[in-house]
Amino acid sequence: MITLVRLVNWRAYGEVEIQLEAGTTFLIGMNGVGKTSFLEAVRFAFDRTAKGNAEFIRKGTRTASVEVVIKTEDGTASLKRTVSLGTKTKPLKTPTVVCDASIDGKPATEDALYEHLEENWGADVGFVSRTAFLDTDVSPGATDNELRTHLCRAYKLDLIEENVRLLDDEIKRATKEADTEYRAGEDLEQLTRGLQAKLNADEILLQNTEAAADELTRELDSAAEAVTLAQTAQRLREVRADWDLRWKDLSERCRDLVGDVPPGSELRPLLQVAFSTASQQLTEIGESTARLRERVSSLEIALATLNSAHGDCPVCRRPLDDESRGHAHDLQQADLDSASRELDSLDSADSSALVSRIQDLLERAAALGARPVLHDDVAQPELAAAQGVLADAKSRRDTLLGARGATADRISTAKSQLLQLRRQAEDAAKASVAYRRLAVLTASRDALKATVTDVLNAQMGPIGDEIRNRWNEVFPDRPGLIVDADGRLSRTVAGETLEYRSFSVGEQTVARLLLRLATVISTTKVPFCWIDEPLEHLDDKSKLVVARTLAQFGKQRILDQILVTTFEQTLTSTVALSSDGPRVEYLGTSQVAP
Repeated sequence: MITLVRLVNWRAYGEVEIQLEAGTTFLIGMNGVGKTSFLEAVRFAFDRTAKGNAEFIRKGTRTASVEVVIKTEDGTASLKRTVSLGTKTKPLKTPTVVCDASIDGKPATEDALYEHLEENWGADVGFVSRTAFLDTDVSPGATDNELRTHLCRAYKLDLIEENVRLLDDEIKRATKEADTEYRAGEDLEQLTRGLQAKLNADEILLQNTEAAADELTRELDSAAEAVTLAQTAQRLREVRADWDLRWKDLSERCRDLVGDVPPGSELRPLLQVAFSTASQQLTEIGESTARLRERVSSLEIALATLNSAHGDCPVCRRPLDDESRGHAHDLQQADLDSASRELDSLDSADSSALVSRIQDLLERAAALGARPVLHDDVAQPELAAAQGVLADAKSRRDTLLGARGATADRISTAKSQLLQLRRQAEDAAKASVAYRRLAVLTASRDALKATVTDVLNAQMGPIGDEIRNRWNEVFPDRPGLIVDADGRLSRTVAGETLEYRSFSVGEQTVARLLLRLATVISTTKVPFCWIDEPLEHLDDKSKLVVARTLAQFGKQRILDQILVTTFEQTLTSTVALSSDGPRVEYLGTSQVAP
């Protein structure tokens, strides 16, 4: 895992060094403070193909560097990559990149270090830099496409994949040869004209049917959405009614602290003011108690010293007669009695109990959350009516699909008949040889592809199950996530496939996050995953679930180290306190160079 990161003159940073530990760490900073730049720098260090960029270098300087210390199973490695614009008066247009590396304290070449890391991690370092560091780009990219290549390498399927590619090329050539032999036969125009005309008419009919089916599908989707809206509105009304009852009970319990508040108002800010006031009062009582105890002790010592003095004042050493001694004793005793009475009058028990009570109410208010939103001003469809419209659309779609199937069957039969006529007219010997060869090649390729697919499906099965389980925890109302053998993501909605690009931004963020974590855990020995602001596009409930999931991963040592950048200070602090494990680090503006 990564134990230390040091940046010098990297973008806005002057110099920053952060020590890292095992488990989950939330790296907190305000927007614009440089959280993404921090992650970008570490990612750059691990990507040996990454080029230098002048934007990495802080304005007014000529070099920027990132140093990373990595703890491996058999020792420690360090890597420092420095981007430089040179030392001449005119800076270089393309910055140079210099790498300094060591393994167990001994200098090593860049190649030796990367080979050492790949041996420890069981994965190409370039793949790790693009998989174990998840940034805010949620669009499908090269990393997802690399998953199949990585899995093929991990499960020794490279040679089979290469043979499939070779067979694809050979099949193209064989298909061309077979088609040439096929066309070398007698002219089929007269024999097939009537059948072709029928085929064309059916294909036009099929196109029209497909267009009607598409229109009906949109109608069906609209009806299904109306049913969903009606169901959601009904559930929200029930949830809001329950929330109102719990809010009423809580507001009654804290009325003596915050007074009467409008129904549904936020109680936490009012309780926080009361909590601050009570805490300040408790603190002031504690400080007064300590001060008075010190004063009483001093007066008691002074009285004891005065009583034991023989003839001289214990302070000024002048002769002290009985009258002076008595007067001094009375003054000291009066001060002692006054301080003792004031000390006895102080009692922190009530204030302490009040603080505890307000704290309990604050926790209950936080658990209650915000009042569920229901747009009463938007007309909601009646559930029974919406379900009736949906049932009617499904019935008409089934009828149309039946007609489409019958037309497709006729087209298939016509094509088969046409092929049969053409085969009868071709040169039997040459065509037979060409098509047999093509069939053998195709069967061989399909068998190899099926082998790769079967192995990948078997290996992706546990990964897919883990991703789906975590997805259902975050989005219990949006099941049906699909992860195929190539790592592509989609979702089944109302019997239709929703492609990844059609996911919401929050759904894309969670899906990519889960895929990356599952990939790192299941197919490599990489002990860490760094994630840039995975909570940014989620609702409050999903933020909390994702944050707790990441914290649990670190606590259970599913990965030795998980680092998450976020500006959600309150949320992550809550998770850190409740989960007994996550650490919280802060990136403040003081660490950014002016």
